[in-house]
Amino acid sequence: MIPSADGRIIIGGSDSKYYPNDSIAPGNNKSVSQDIIKDLLETFPPLEGIKVDHTWGGPTAHTLDSAPSVGVMGEYKNIYYGVGYNEGVPSAQTGGKMIADLMAGESNEFTEHYIVNRNIPYAGPKALRSFFGTLRKWYLVNVIKSDGHL
Repeated sequence: MIPSADGRIIIGGSDSKYYPNDSIAPGNNKSVSQDIIKDLLETFPPLEGIKVDHTWGGPTAHTLDSAPSVGVMGEYKNIYYGVGYNEGVPSAQTGGKMIADLMAGESNEFTEHYIVNRNIPYAGPKALRSFFGTLRKWYLVNVIKSDGHL
């Protein structure tokens, strides 16, 4: 959480939602926004009643190994892509920088990064992804986090 230039609070995070059968989340999922506000108020109880100017809770993609892939493909190497950003806006911004540098023909730490043209691991049959996504989330929250790690 950081303050904006005009002193407002900017916060992100909260729970991720998995939609069964790989269905796409609504563009602005109000339940995610409500979760973020709830987390903010649990962290800072004196902010109860604060005016919230803007919220957004939209889809992000999560890969099995938590690493995205950014690259270029196609017969003419003219299709640029970025998938599996996992963490949303900050990762998408970095992916955009990587794609811009790839398009410009740059050779730097962004275009030479291990996620460039990386193959994403298979996530299993579509019908089981919701189950495994729920199991993974349960493990992270109840086993890893309760152990003081993560």
